[in-house]
Amino acid sequence: MKSAEKLSTKHNRMRELVDLINKYSHEYYVMDAPSVSDDTWDALYRELQSLEQETGIILPDSPTQKVGAGVKKGFRKHKHLFPLLSLDKAQTTDEVKKWFDGIKAKYPDAEFTACYKFDGVRLVLTYDGGRLVTVATRGDGKVGEDVTVQVKTISSIPYEIALKDKVEIGGEGMMRKSNLPEGFKNTRNAAAGAIRNIDPSVTAKHKLDFFAYEMNFADGRGVLYTEAMAMLTRHKFPTLLPKAWKGINTFAQLEKVITEITAKRMELDFDIDGIVISIDDSAIRAELGSTIKFPRWAMAYKFEAEIVTTKLLNIVWQVGRSGKVTPVAILEPVELCGATVTRATLNNYGDILRKGVRVGEDVIIRRSNDVIPEVLGTANTGKSNAVDIDVCPSCGISLETIGANKFCKNQSCSARVLEKFSHFVSRDCMNVEGLSEKTLEVLIQKGFIKRLGDIYRLTASELMGLEGFKAKKINNLLDSIEKSRAVDFARLINALGISNVGKKASGTLAGAFNSFDDMKFERLVGLDEFGEIMAQSVVEFFKANKEEVDDLMQYLNIEHKKSEGVLSGFKICITGTLTGYTRPQLAKVLEELGATVVDGISKTTDVLIVGESAGSKLEKAQKLNVKIIEENRLSDFLSDGKI
Repeated sequence: MKSAEKLSTKHNRMRELVDLINKYSHEYYVMDAPSVSDDTWDALYRELQSLEQETGIILPDSPTQKVGAGVKKGFRKHKHLFPLLSLDKAQTTDEVKKWFDGIKAKYPDAEFTACYKFDGVRLVLTYDGGRLVTVATRGDGKVGEDVTVQVKTISSIPYEIALKDKVEIGGEGMMRKSNLPEGFKNTRNAAAGAIRNIDPSVTAKHKLDFFAYEMNFADGRGVLYTEAMAMLTRHKFPTLLPKAWKGINTFAQLEKVITEITAKRMELDFDIDGIVISIDDSAIRAELGSTIKFPRWAMAYKFEAEIVTTKLLNIVWQVGRSGKVTPVAILEPVELCGATVTRATLNNYGDILRKGVRVGEDVIIRRSNDVIPEVLGTANTGKSNAVDIDVCPSCGISLETIGANKFCKNQSCSARVLEKFSHFVSRDCMNVEGLSEKTLEVLIQKGFIKRLGDIYRLTASELMGLEGFKAKKINNLLDSIEKSRAVDFARLINALGISNVGKKASGTLAGAFNSFDDMKFERLVGLDEFGEIMAQSVVEFFKANKEEVDDLMQYLNIEHKKSEGVLSGFKICITGTLTGYTRPQLAKVLEELGATVVDGISKTTDVLIVGESAGSKLEKAQKLNVKIIEENRLSDFLSDGKI
């Protein structure tokens, strides 16, 4: 295979992985309804990381560049003082040792702590003047949901503390196993459902707890982690620390703690899914810094998942708007990790072949925590017929095999058309309330909508004939359709469902172009993080769908939102130790002025801000002729944006 073809195959797999992981993350963080196990998510994430490192390509909406997910409808947004990062994960003690030894090689005197990795809902409590003023969920790491009235029902959280500084207290909203209500399979989902419920009386009934494990002062001052935990305890926050959790100097000590916690975790009255290992010293933490997603000074060791065997009863095939046909395993019910498991998401057709999965035979499944398992392979000898699918389960047209996937190429396939309209009206796109998948299916079947523009041609008389549609419901739907006419250009691009172009890439296109006609291949490939494949996808989409898009545009009022601020358009990296700011503080200032803060240096980086003890990033910036601003010049740069 030619090198270009190999790259294309890898890029297609990356696109598939990005879509899958983002879907699963939305289910986990926003919907509280995860559909795959943590192990499955981690395996897909690691495969994506490996491909990104191998190809040097990072897709604009890659989950490796973000944390968590968005804010659930019905809650006010809350902007965190500091970014809430995720944790890099290790599946084995060998991986932990490699990270531990790397830290020790640079900081021989570094001490470590080992604490529970709670399996609940991450919360941030903001105190100002000694009073609890806000409680928020993690959200996307920058903006979360304001759940103050809900969380104030948790009796273990103090309303007032003897600390007048403005401070954020991080921790976990938890439900004890002994308080798990009937009808709930696990404590994590029960806690999430209680906290993310609009009615605080529902939260109160669930008797939740809160365990604190993080403390950040608004002025950026750093304290040792052990000191922070002591302060939290002194101010009456429950911390629930393991017996041996601090003063760890050698890996032998750490390994002993890991073994002890792992052995006793099932005896605890609350769920944990791992152990968080971190450096105690705040100065070392600040020097190590973070990637865009993970702090470099901490690591999460994940417990091994449980494995059982059950029968594969059937495989159901689902058709997406791109035509990709995705398999879902239907299992004979089996108890695993305290839940009854009946379904598993299979990645693709190639995964079925590779694992030798056959309907009617026993399969080995692995599950960690509270979600649907991963099918590891078959437990039988393969006497049953191998799984195959030749035609689309929706339209009956022959499928095309591309890499590990099967595709329906019929643009008129009813399943593809339904997915296309569902995506178009979804919240992140045109945000048309009232057009559920069931309603869209009826409208398509009756021939009321065939093209996107038909949504804006719907009439009250057409809707009146539909089951369940009365005058009020019809008026609400037509009002929602009318409101959607005024749409931000980025949302519209995302709504069109262009292959390989997600939400972030849509924003990039909207910032660079004022119309679809301007999106020529030569200009597209010049965009930051846009390669030939993505550029070609855009060109081919508008070539194939020009008539439909032109028809749609006559009903819309496009809003072009451009970023404002003295640093708008700048991509800025920070390195070294700063005296006037912590890195999170400076990153926040830069973003508020319109800049995009990046973790690494590339040819697209505009500015590198340099503190003391700058290392390889400074050398790379000099080689690439990136503009360098030392801290003594930072004030002028922030005020006028002049390099």
